[in-house]
Amino acid sequence: MHSNNRMRCYPFIEEKDTMFFGDATVYYAGRHQVPTYFKADNPNIKVLFIIRNPIARSESHYRYSYLQQRNQMNRNNHSINQLIELALDRDRGGLMDLFDLAIQTSNHDFHDISSINVSNHTKDIIETSLELLLQQYLKGFHSKKDKNYQQAASIISHSLYFPAILNWIRVVGASNVKVVAMEWFSPQDLSWDFKVDFIRKHQKIQNWNSQVHPPLKKSSKNKIDKMFLQTIFTDIYRFLGLCESWTIVPKYIDKHETRRANKINPKSSKLTKDLKDRLLQFYTPFNALLSTL
Repeated sequence: MHSNNRMRCYPFIEEKDTMFFGDATVYYAGRHQVPTYFKADNPNIKVLFIIRNPIARSESHYRYSYLQQRNQMNRNNHSINQLIELALDRDRGGLMDLFDLAIQTSNHDFHDISSINVSNHTKDIIETSLELLLQQYLKGFHSKKDKNYQQAASIISHSLYFPAILNWIRVVGASNVKVVAMEWFSPQDLSWDFKVDFIRKHQKIQNWNSQVHPPLKKSSKNKIDKMFLQTIFTDIYRFLGLCESWTIVPKYIDKHETRRANKINPKSSKLTKDLKDRLLQFYTPFNALLSTL
């Protein structure tokens, strides 16, 4: 559905109404004008990005947007490996130009995009690089002459989180944008140190040897996982301006959706190791820039 039509589906509420509502889709992120539309409708909109491993996201995009919609959109029967090879071909389109800009920008030494602490000259260079990267991304990868390239590039471009999030930040403001990783909702798969550091940072626990917060032993795995999820959701509630709760922790979805998706032409939707390595190399500078947001 076009974003303008989709916005008409929202309920009409006034400032005095005690009502919260939201909308979720993977396609809002990279649409050039969508942030402007939403800010015009709600100047104080809160935008929550839930991102995940970009390679897994690319595989998922292939299964859903390419295979499932292939018949409706009269698409050719290409495997994901054929499409990734095409998307990473420098002679076919602009995706690799965007990669070069990401390399150039990530080579600059800065850690926080909101307060680049370098000389004015270097700051101007970084800002120019960021602007070029953003404009190249927003221009898209459409090609009237090469529809196969356009379809191939979309499998990768939807997992380029940094330029999409940067566009939203520039339109609605950094304080109205929050980014979390989908992997965080499966704490059993995360390292102990990551979870403890995350909890310390967000709960501002300074002394884990106190009686209030005794040191956690590695045998307390279930306890730390629960605390980790509670910390994530409390942080999200605060960002959205909702009532904080230490008891409401939604359970993470099981693997049913993944199992169902893998039944869709599984042979054609599995990446070779070589292409996984090439995709990892491609996404690396974008992920490095993502850490500066």
